[in-house]
Amino acid sequence: MRSYFILIAIWLGVGLATEFAAEDKDPGIGIALFDGYATVSAFTENDTYIDIAKIEGGETYKAYMLGKSQQQDLIQYPYCPLSKQLCQRFWPFTTITNPLAPILHVLVAAAGSLLERTVESAVVSFDAIPYDRWDRAKEDIRSAMDSIHVHTWEPPYRIFPELNWALGMGGRCSAYLTPEEPGYVEDPPKFMLGVEYTRRSLVSSLWEEECGLVWPISEPGIYSRGLGFDAREACLNESPSNNSDVQAHCDDLLKSELRELLRNSSYVTKYKKISAVDAVLVTGERADDEGIKTLLSQVLDELFTDGGSLDLSLARKFSPDPTFAGSRAAAFAERAEKIMKRRRANGDPRDL
Repeated sequence: MRSYFILIAIWLGVGLATEFAAEDKDPGIGIALFDGYATVSAFTENDTYIDIAKIEGGETYKAYMLGKSQQQDLIQYPYCPLSKQLCQRFWPFTTITNPLAPILHVLVAAAGSLLERTVESAVVSFDAIPYDRWDRAKEDIRSAMDSIHVHTWEPPYRIFPELNWALGMGGRCSAYLTPEEPGYVEDPPKFMLGVEYTRRSLVSSLWEEECGLVWPISEPGIYSRGLGFDAREACLNESPSNNSDVQAHCDDLLKSELRELLRNSSYVTKYKKISAVDAVLVTGERADDEGIKTLLSQVLDELFTDGGSLDLSLARKFSPDPTFAGSRAAAFAERAEKIMKRRRANGDPRDL
């Protein structure tokens, strides 16, 4: 895993826009899967991002992403003329559906149509899937993309490391230099909190960055459905006549659940004590909601000596619509993969 991050860091040191742009006209295609929808973006050879589509998932997709679907829910009985109950009991032919295939196929088709070219590869990234379901999700993504002859890159991609690289937030180490030597640049580790806020849930993950390398220090996909935008709105609308009391009540409920979520994000960092967060990256379709940002700031200040910066200007400059921040970062990573693959094919030593 570290070697993969090192290759990315080496590539970032050289720069995407300055080299090989004329040789590689194929844009990077990035897809980001969220709990109720998915987005696709492209990153072109002239450093331009194109937000192509946001697709709302069907009920099967949403149940899958939220971990509600069971294996029996994915069984279909092709050509069975009977009721579902009778088909389940007597029909001899069954197939297992891939709940990610329909939305991935639509996203790839949208990208090909807008760009007017065949999509041959793409990076698919996600965060709202717990680690114990990663292998299943990885296989479902690969199977869905293979069925339309689109290559997917390994390993499974996460949204927030890609976003860190795309934003240029990674540091630089002074290779092989000690602090006493001239040219040494101090680059202490930084801790970053990734927050994905949608209508249905809030997902958090904690990351460490050092020398341009990013790796997770919390279990991926720690999320709460009770913290989604819709849940907050439902709470506020329960008693609209007592507006101030309801606001305070809902804020206390959400802050309590948010504390637990962030504690769980930090709980698995057993090898070191996390006392400060250096940066907070918020993405998702409701990332601009001022209410959750206020609550998040308050809880971060409670839990850490330094709760990190919620200044989102850098992320907004990268993606004015936070809904597409994940797919833009994935498109950035996909273009990097293509450049590294070509360098390996050409024996370029910078990729070693």
